[in-house]
Amino acid sequence: MILVGHQPEYLPYIGFFQKVARADCFVLVDHVQYAKKDFQNRNYIRSYGGRVQLTVPVLTTGRFDQAINEVEIDPAKVWARKHWNSIHLSYRRAPHFEPYAAELCAAYEEPWHMLSALTARLIRMMLGFLKIDVPVLESSAMDIRATKTEMLSELCKQTGASAYVSGQGARDYVNEDLLRHAGIRHYWCPFEHPVYPQFHGEFIPNLSTLDLLFNCGESAADVLRECI
Repeated sequence: MILVGHQPEYLPYIGFFQKVARADCFVLVDHVQYAKKDFQNRNYIRSYGGRVQLTVPVLTTGRFDQAINEVEIDPAKVWARKHWNSIHLSYRRAPHFEPYAAELCAAYEEPWHMLSALTARLIRMMLGFLKIDVPVLESSAMDIRATKTEMLSELCKQTGASAYVSGQGARDYVNEDLLRHAGIRHYWCPFEHPVYPQFHGEFIPNLSTLDLLFNCGESAADVLRECI
């Protein structure tokens, strides 16, 4: 069984789902320390004027060591309606906006308190849109105490995986010899961003996968798999 793990991100980009598409099981690694100014609470969509960043406001003051699954959304900020309005205004004329709009809008109408609950819900939704049918687990529900490569080994042991796939960003800490010694095969996941039709303007890469879905519809799954 092939395992893939990744910190939960907000409306992730294509590379996130391209890696998950290689897996037999996917773990949202939400027990590790939250990283400010990363994609765990933000991402980009495309408006008529270019890239627009959507950021979920979270409480971080005095909470420097909090884990991702402990991060609270700032209740004093009105953000969900603004995010949905930005998505709607940016993509309402996209060729495949309507098939996904109702389910996505309903998610933004729910009362969200914890960042990881929000991101997990949206990730599972987008996996469904992309027809990626893999079980999704949360590391916070496991007994994981190791870090770096040892953590990956523990994740494999607790899920029964015999192989692990890492993205290129993990090259600084993955020790392939350690995994090999633990009996775990390891693979790197190269990523080349696909170019697909965007309904206005020149192509802009590295947006939320929503952009791919709204522009390509059911063929988004084929576009994703072409870069595997």
